[in-house]
Amino acid sequence: MIRLIGYARVPLEPGRAKRVEFTVPADLAAYTGREGRRIVEPGDLELRLGASSADIRHTVPVRLHGPERTAGFRRAMTSEVSVADV
Repeated sequence: MIRLIGYARVPLEPGRAKRVEFTVPADLAAYTGREGRRIVEPGDLELRLGASSADIRHTVPVRLHGPERTAGFRRAMTSEVSVADV
């Protein structure tokens, strides 16, 4: 499954650069299990960074550690983003 979990629009002048950082909570990997609960399981994921879903520029492998857990109603629903000058 592919889904958007965060984005940032970063206007740049020619020759300029910015650092974009995302904080991605494990809760964003939650899915509805067979028992109808939202769960987060340990395992491997792949984050894809791109201009669009058809224009992937980088992939980042991620491994979630720990026991399976329920992601309750207070689960994190968004990733945080920060943009800074380089």
